[in-house]
Amino acid sequence: MEDKMDLLLKIYRGKLEDLYTFGSLVVVDKDGKIIFSKGNPDEISFPRSSAKLMQAMVPLSLGAVEKFNLSPKEVAQICASHSGEDFHIKTVSEILEKIGLDESYLKCGPHYPFKKDVTENMIKNNEKPRDIHNNCSGKHSGMLMSAKILKESLNDYYKIDHPVQKLITEMISNLCEFDITRDYISVDGCGVPVHALPLYNFAHGMAKLSDYENLPENLSNPAKEIIGDISENSIYTSGSDRID
Repeated sequence: MEDKMDLLLKIYRGKLEDLYTFGSLVVVDKDGKIIFSKGNPDEISFPRSSAKLMQAMVPLSLGAVEKFNLSPKEVAQICASHSGEDFHIKTVSEILEKIGLDESYLKCGPHYPFKKDVTENMIKNNEKPRDIHNNCSGKHSGMLMSAKILKESLNDYYKIDHPVQKLITEMISNLCEFDITRDYISVDGCGVPVHALPLYNFAHGMAKLSDYENLPENLSNPAKEIIGDISENSIYTSGSDRID
């Protein structure tokens, strides 16, 4: 790889260095100033699930909270990489019910929950995983919200040319101040488009998102809602035994 990468982490076995992690990282403030960096701050990468807050900005900017009477826990859930625990499944089901759909509309694909004991119980009870157990099912329910509000098709909301995905690309491009072209879009593990951009731009976009008071009026309230709701209900964005 031509990009410069630095040694970020050493792991010791006993008193000897055993494993090494190389890479790039950058810390950027809301004004775009680099506070700290290692490696190449402009390295192109896929933020993947780290971009879920920006993806959730789309339904909220379209008025989803008011239209569907979303609770703070439900907003946190659409930002989640959840563990598939009972309260996660219940919350995603309630979101879908509020928008007049059921889990058959989810196109994220099934996998067993992240939480080991939940998966073990499912296997013990011969219960197969469904799309709603996918850690991204909350995010997908948020995309379905947007499709409902826009009165767009529901069966292909995950495809790159769907109006919902175009709005997500625009949102990330806007917040991160980087023009995400088709060459910088691929497919994430849950089947939706995933966007590549420089580490610096993504870090700056996240800093701007957290500094929501200085965002344009149409983005400020949705960002405030997201930051507040995931902070107060972080278990819904992750799980009962995970780092938030």
